[in-house]
Amino acid sequence: MAPDAAPATATGPTKLAYFDDMWALRSTATVISLVQEEEGGRRAVVVDATVFYPQGGGQPADAGVISGDGGARFIVEDVRMKDGVVFHYGRFVDAGDGCNSEFSEGESVSLEVDAEQRNLNSRLHSAGHLIDICMGNIGLPHFEPGKGYHFPDGPFVEYKGVIPPDQLQDKKKELEKEANELISRGAKVVASILPYDEAAQLCGGALPSYISKDSTPRIVKFGDYPGGPCGGTHVADISIINNIKYSSLGFILKNGKKQKFQNLILNSSSSSSRLYFATKPQFPHSSASSSSSTSSMALAMQTPLQLRLQPRPPTVVASRHRRLRRGGGWCRCCAAGGGDAGKRRAYPYEEIEPRWQRHWEEHRTFRTPDIGDGLDTSKPKCYILDMFPYPSGAGLHVGHPLGYTATDILSRFKRMQGFNVLHPMGWDAFGLPAEQYAIETGTHPKITTERNIDRFRSQVSYFMPMYILLLRLALLSYNQAEVPVNWCPALGTVLANEEVIDGVSERGGHPVIRKPMRQWMLRITSYADRLLEDLDELDWPESIKEMQRNWIGRSEGAELEFSAVDKEGHDLGANLLVYTTRPDTIFGATYLVLAPEHSLLPSLMSEEQRVHVEEYIELAARKSELERTDLQKEKTGVFSGSYAKNPATGEIIPIWVADYVLGSYGTGAIMAVPAHDSRDHEFALKYELPIIKVVSPSNGNCDSEEAYADDGIMVNSSNSSSGLNINGMLSDDAALKVTEWVEANGFGKKKVNYKLRDWLFARQRYWGEPFPVIYCDDTNEMLPLEESQLPLTLPELEDFTPTGTGEPPLTKAIDWVRTIEPLSGKPARRETSTMPQWAGSCWYYLRFMDPNNASMLVDKAKESYWGPVDIYVGGAEHSVLHLLYARFWHKVLYDIGVVSTKEPFKCLINQGLILGEVEYTAYRDNEGRWVSADSDSSFIDCYQEKLPADMVTKVGDHYVLKDDTNIRLNARAYKMSKSRGNVINPDDVVSEYGADSLRLYEMFMGPLRDSKTWSTGGIEGVHRFLGRTWRLIVGTPLPDGSYRVGTTATDEQPTLDQLRVLHKCIAKVTEEIQETRFNTAISAMMEFVNAAYKWDSQPKSVMESFVLLLSPFAPHLSEELWFRLGHSRSLAHEQFPEAKIEYLKESKVVLPVQINGKTRGTILIDKECSEDDAFQIAASDEKLSKYLNGKGIRKRIFVPGRILNVILDKQKART
Repeated sequence: MAPDAAPATATGPTKLAYFDDMWALRSTATVISLVQEEEGGRRAVVVDATVFYPQGGGQPADAGVISGDGGARFIVEDVRMKDGVVFHYGRFVDAGDGCNSEFSEGESVSLEVDAEQRNLNSRLHSAGHLIDICMGNIGLPHFEPGKGYHFPDGPFVEYKGVIPPDQLQDKKKELEKEANELISRGAKVVASILPYDEAAQLCGGALPSYISKDSTPRIVKFGDYPGGPCGGTHVADISIINNIKYSSLGFILKNGKKQKFQNLILNSSSSSSRLYFATKPQFPHSSASSSSSTSSMALAMQTPLQLRLQPRPPTVVASRHRRLRRGGGWCRCCAAGGGDAGKRRAYPYEEIEPRWQRHWEEHRTFRTPDIGDGLDTSKPKCYILDMFPYPSGAGLHVGHPLGYTATDILSRFKRMQGFNVLHPMGWDAFGLPAEQYAIETGTHPKITTERNIDRFRSQVSYFMPMYILLLRLALLSYNQAEVPVNWCPALGTVLANEEVIDGVSERGGHPVIRKPMRQWMLRITSYADRLLEDLDELDWPESIKEMQRNWIGRSEGAELEFSAVDKEGHDLGANLLVYTTRPDTIFGATYLVLAPEHSLLPSLMSEEQRVHVEEYIELAARKSELERTDLQKEKTGVFSGSYAKNPATGEIIPIWVADYVLGSYGTGAIMAVPAHDSRDHEFALKYELPIIKVVSPSNGNCDSEEAYADDGIMVNSSNSSSGLNINGMLSDDAALKVTEWVEANGFGKKKVNYKLRDWLFARQRYWGEPFPVIYCDDTNEMLPLEESQLPLTLPELEDFTPTGTGEPPLTKAIDWVRTIEPLSGKPARRETSTMPQWAGSCWYYLRFMDPNNASMLVDKAKESYWGPVDIYVGGAEHSVLHLLYARFWHKVLYDIGVVSTKEPFKCLINQGLILGEVEYTAYRDNEGRWVSADSDSSFIDCYQEKLPADMVTKVGDHYVLKDDTNIRLNARAYKMSKSRGNVINPDDVVSEYGADSLRLYEMFMGPLRDSKTWSTGGIEGVHRFLGRTWRLIVGTPLPDGSYRVGTTATDEQPTLDQLRVLHKCIAKVTEEIQETRFNTAISAMMEFVNAAYKWDSQPKSVMESFVLLLSPFAPHLSEELWFRLGHSRSLAHEQFPEAKIEYLKESKVVLPVQINGKTRGTILIDKECSEDDAFQIAASDEKLSKYLNGKGIRKRIFVPGRILNVILDKQKART
């Protein structure tokens, strides 16, 4: 059913409640009827009175929501009037458990208009009226007004008159100047309903002929200028219209042929020109082609509105023009109706938020005192920490504030619960990300870092504890001659294994190769067992703990020794150690595999195979360890030309080289058992190597085509020569016996191994902490700097780019590198590699406990009070980088007595991603016809078309065209990125809706840990909620758009029902914040506000408690409301409300009523209601009485608070 084809109804005219009060945005009404459901699920609701403005005569309809007493919610998407009856079109939304799904006739409902949309429509409408005034002021009063169109997609007003073409440009400038001068001076806009004669006087003595003399017209007057009949909505003052700019003028000849004035020469007597003045707000994301979407648009007025509204597509615009031509009303731009435009936004956040931010800053509201400087250590503490952002990037999007908002909410909540809260903020400023950003922008990293954070922390306060700490760890760090490392030529540095993904660098995606280099290493492997075992004590996501377990990779097995021989079995003088977790399978080892970087490989290459092996080594060096061990990758290898002797069987087996064996794990060599390892099996099949089965499943069933990797019973596993026989034994027992045998015979030993490698701690980059050591020239001895020589700061270096040779950029700073050994006075040189970015992030959380201590990392008393971090919030991408490194560093500090706890972070929370808005993709064939996305036809000859959301609707689980629900679309949300163009800038959102709305929406979108899809419509919803909260306590705006000084709250005592609603909300919000389920906490507060709107009054004590509940989520608005409720001090340190158990007990219950076992309805009864009383209530219920009255009752089954089942006499029941 089309919106402008209103459904038939017997209802009388709707009272236009907005007509009398131009600033009314909400009201109450009674439901008259629900009109038949439209295609696509739209309904029409008719009430006895409405504040919603119905579309007509050029002004768009209002949007908003209608809420029922029973909990039903109806989203109003369109409003139309026919024969005096107003129809509200839209759809019901799920209001949650226990709420009605729709309205019933006679139900009382609350109506609320979307203030932002009303404001925009009113600005456009008032601009049209202002042009009427300006036309007279610039000497064109004789021009006859035509149509007016005040929709955001291409507004215009139309005049008809004669004007010489050469005067058009001058008139354009004159019109623009006049309009902006009037706007700058401002003038009140007043609407009055008057008797005909009085209305005529306000309009200059006469009214249009179509207005009956028996009517009482509604006149809108701008300041002292003559008024005009109008039923639409307007701004409260014309200054709100903002600046006007006219971009072009045009005209249409009498014959209807449209041309541009620049290309036509006419004189005033030979043509009649029709001028088109268009009013168009400036939308930040509107397309350049939007102005051409209306054929009649010729002069544009732009207002600098920061409103995120998209122009409608041309097809929609055209349909609205057709409606416009059918329209009519009291003036050319207004249908009979009116409304409220005096309110600029849902609430005045632009004034509230800066004011309270200044207050917090000036009063240092959230400063945490130091121990000994006012901190009450008898109170419990809560240390809440974020993973700090890199200050190296531009283009933040709305996903970035998610975690920081969550921690801010928790901090405010804990502070109000009486905790001392430490919640620092900073920037991860050193290291590869910051330096790479500087290289890409051609700016020194110090400058880019200073530019991207408000102020740069002095190097002295940062370096000093870093170096003191490093010197204390000197025994744990060592310098190796050469180790194979991940070298990234593009970044000009080595990378840790954790920083390489699929053969490319984690940051930038640059190729990485293996290359031997001298490096600093930290012995993280010495802590492998403790890092593994202590994971069980942490309240972390299990997925993160499992990632760390896998990365550490502890395994138990045996180290076996194979002697290298030639083809004839002659000893080559080399013994190969292999590590295996399955020593029981030694009889099935049919070949050995060495890693390409194995140290003995050069001596084991035969002359015939040397070229092939060296080529293979070169290829393997281009792959990362993760890429080499990917089970999905095809296995490759090359024969070395040498052999080995199996100590258990005495057989000669070949030695191969393959990159699926890593030099960094175990010994860099494996015994291959292809019958019982999938990788070995795949390799053996490819290169036709022997496969010997030595383990049989206990049930005897084994697929000979696949490797059997599980335990079982040993077969083919004995050798009389060696004296080893494990046939018939279970795998575990056999493994133990083989290990004992190799130890007894000198062929190996029991071994625990780890995938974890020692931490490569040096980078060949400039922007990082320099190592506080020097090397003596004559002995090459490494000496630490004395504490008196610290801090060691970086030299200023103009060319800080990587050298590309492996030499660090600091080698260019010759004067800095060359130094003197302080004791002997001999020449020395500094270390030119720098520490990685992880060096600072491993301990920074400790520094915030004692930030100004220059003599030690952290004072013991302060660390003992604040440590460890209670809640740590950040991304899961740091699972085996920062989080693992910080745990290692913390354990070292624990061992040397710096910290008092074994772990740094008690609870870890990984926030999810915020994806861009859903993108809708449709398909058309070569003839332009729509093709459904679920069509069986091929899409090769189809082209894609991105559709705006207003052309799409949802049917079931699928998105379809609104105009043709048979055409299914592809709908998908993508990760925000500049390249995709779906980035939403948080600054824009804050400017448009306020910081509190952004905070609230990001928490309301869904569970903190889940990924969520951004929706501009969603933030508009929470913005309206905050507006409703504001108006609930402050009241509606005054006629001039301002608000009363105080509140509408009363001093009367709250009722029992009000206290129950409040304390139910307190209990829910408290529990959900503690469990970080912020979305459901917000839902509970929304339910409270809905309930409070139905009360006859709002007791001050109840409103105060609610404002305290809201304050962690929307602190600016809450502070303002708290102040207006009569408090002079910030609420930041007020006590968070506590739910009282006596108000949480429900006094009423909904009781299902069954007739002969079939549920026929429900009744609302007291919780302690007796059976007789329950039956009487059921018998008097309108729906149930027809089943009970006059019927014989055989028995009643009553379960208090659960059910009432009435069993009727069969004979009576039949009659």
